[in-house]
Amino acid sequence: MSTRGRDWSLLGGVDPTPGDVDVIDYIVTGLETLADAADTAVAGVTDLGLTAGTGGWEGLTADAFTSTLQPVPGLVTDLGESYREALGVLKVWSGQVADLQAEADLLLAAAEEAEAARAAAEAALPGARADRLQAKRALDQASEDGTVDHSDFLRWDRAATRVWQLEADVTDAEADLAALVEQAAALADTHQQAALGVAGSVTGATLPETDLLPFAVAVAAIKAAEALGHPDLAGDDGIISHAELAQLVTEASYDLLDQELDASQERALANVVALAAQDTELSGALVAALDVEGVLTVLYNLNDVGRNRVLGDGEALAEAVTELLAAGSMTADGFAVLAQLTDPGDLGGVPALILATIEGIDPRIVALVAHHVVTDDWIAQWSPFGSALFPGLEGDAATIVLTALNDRPDAIEVFLGNGLHQRLEALIALHDGDGYPGSSSIADLVTGVLAAGLVPASADAQTVAAALIEVLGDAGHGRLDLELPILLLLSPHLPALTDNALSHAGLDADGNPISGDGFINAQELEAYLAAALDGLSAEEVQQLAATVVAIAIADAPNAAIPGDNTTLGGAVGSEIGDLLTALQGAIESKISDVEAQQAAFSAAVSQGLGLVTAIGNVVFPASGAVTKLVVSQVQGVVTDFVGDQLSDIYGPDDVDYPSPSVQAAQVSAAVLPGLLEEPAVLAHLEEVGSIVATYPPGQAPSVPTSQEHLHVQLADGSVVQVTEGFYDDMFASIANVIDLGGEG
Repeated sequence: MSTRGRDWSLLGGVDPTPGDVDVIDYIVTGLETLADAADTAVAGVTDLGLTAGTGGWEGLTADAFTSTLQPVPGLVTDLGESYREALGVLKVWSGQVADLQAEADLLLAAAEEAEAARAAAEAALPGARADRLQAKRALDQASEDGTVDHSDFLRWDRAATRVWQLEADVTDAEADLAALVEQAAALADTHQQAALGVAGSVTGATLPETDLLPFAVAVAAIKAAEALGHPDLAGDDGIISHAELAQLVTEASYDLLDQELDASQERALANVVALAAQDTELSGALVAALDVEGVLTVLYNLNDVGRNRVLGDGEALAEAVTELLAAGSMTADGFAVLAQLTDPGDLGGVPALILATIEGIDPRIVALVAHHVVTDDWIAQWSPFGSALFPGLEGDAATIVLTALNDRPDAIEVFLGNGLHQRLEALIALHDGDGYPGSSSIADLVTGVLAAGLVPASADAQTVAAALIEVLGDAGHGRLDLELPILLLLSPHLPALTDNALSHAGLDADGNPISGDGFINAQELEAYLAAALDGLSAEEVQQLAATVVAIAIADAPNAAIPGDNTTLGGAVGSEIGDLLTALQGAIESKISDVEAQQAAFSAAVSQGLGLVTAIGNVVFPASGAVTKLVVSQVQGVVTDFVGDQLSDIYGPDDVDYPSPSVQAAQVSAAVLPGLLEEPAVLAHLEEVGSIVATYPPGQAPSVPTSQEHLHVQLADGSVVQVTEGFYDDMFASIANVIDLGGEG
């Protein structure tokens, strides 16, 4: 193939007539081959259809195969004609390109000639000007000497004329080059306009995209159309389009409802829908062809079949339709249609609830349906009629969508990611029975949704936790069946939220902490805990307080390594104090008797030590599935540790609780193993000389009882011996937090 590797800088730097005639001719030859192949294919497909019809292959499938082939010869003929029309245009274009390029080559040759003339004149000018100067000087000298003759004048005149001529040659060459550049630009415009014309002609010769189903789906569709008594479904063009297939499914759902389909007809229809559902893009196109009205019709009809007919009628078709909707929801067109069906208040609840329960559907669909149901009291209480074909339609709407959410952690993430406060408020209202007859199952489902949103592995868990605390505080709830499980779920997040607030919260003009920054501050936490204590029995106060204490103790090993002006013991005390100080304030605001306060808090610390382990067993894994959530187990664990003997905190004389110093020793013993498991903590304590020795498993020496508190056994069996000074510093810091001013 020829190339046009030329230097076009003299004509603007770009070839004004790009293109390769050899390549165009190569394409023309290829199109001629394709056109001839199309003619051959027409004959072959025609023969294939005749063979299928006369070779002993009979029945619906043979008829469907033949019907599917029927429009193919015409399509291929049209394709061959399209190729020939396009190659005719390209043949003309090949000649045009050759002519335009020849003209461009002439312009370039003229430009190169003009440039050569300009360069030659430029090169000769310095010498000519020197000759002129020398002749002028000789003429001037002869004039001074009085010896001027005709030869002196003639020499100077010839030299001056030579310079003038060379300068004129440069000017003329530059003018010629400028004119040639303009001609090249005009030629480039001519080429561009011609190319656009060719492109338009080739596009005009190209067949429009045909709305064809995949071949296997097309065969199944024609077979289903014949079985269902719609032999003319393909229309005049002989091709079943997406819209025509959608029409078949819609009309057949009426036939099924009216008991006008037998088992073989139902299977034929279910087969084509199931085949289509295997192709995501095709599913999206079919959902778009069904549109809102078609999807509504099919789902309503199938639901009615499931309610009024024996189990199994329509089952294959219902399964195929739900697979189609699930696959179609993953496309932009399919999602756009289904999203319009997610508000049960607008278009009726059944289709929306069915969509929410379809396995594998886009999680945004589930989240949208859940939003409408959860935030609307009437819809939440509405109970649709159950359907054998859609087993997810069991119970009221709230139960249905909350169950769907619990089965789809990805949908919960979407659900909580939009309108977080509004949706949390609605969930808490459902859980607590505000405006709705709440039940233990609803409570479990709501807590399951919150569990999925609060698992530490979730990127948005801290945001959800902060918003949930604000919502609970604003609602002023105090029921243990609501507060305790949710507080357990919040446990991994409370310390971080508090720490962030204490270090970053600003103050308003009155010195009060500014809220709304996504973090709970100390005052807000105290108010939240005080609200949580409202209406609780004495035992329930102990349960709730013990949980908060356990959270604080479990978090203590996360204390920041101190700087030069603080100690690790002080940092641990501060870490615990962030939560316990707020708890103390909440208890004080609810109990006027100082001794009763001391009894309540002391008992909470005592029981909280046991709950350090228990909380780890009841905070749920990251699956978000409601089957992993048993609220009664949470309450049982707490109650086992609290015991009936703490049932009356208002009579401190009846409660046997340890003194703050004993509590401080217990907390220190609970905190130290987790603290010393941290490599950074060990390195810090070794650096400041707070570790006496570290013993491998089984090699620690026997120590007197008075020294046991200094020897801390770690999870691997090794023992770390800390100094008395370090222990005393931490003990004093913890005792300071625990002491309410009572017994020291």
